[in-house]
Amino acid sequence: MRRLFAGRKPQEVVTLMPDARALKDKLLAAFNAHDLDRVLQCHSRDGVLVTPSGVAEGHDQIASFYEEVFKGSPTCA
Repeated sequence: MRRLFAGRKPQEVVTLMPDARALKDKLLAAFNAHDLDRVLQCHSRDGVLVTPSGVAEGHDQIASFYEEVFKGSPTCA
């Protein structure tokens, strides 16, 4: 987080929040719909997903993580 905000003026940081909220809303909607393609659109290709069960690096591993979650919880929403 510090790197994200480093060197920014307070008003610049505030303008990042709507984008973060929009991304969160997009990810939750995709997750609730079990739409893996839309979920992956919320992660960068070289992104890292850290969960209590481990770390997934890159789209392939992130996709595998969500596939297992969706398979294990077909009604999760």
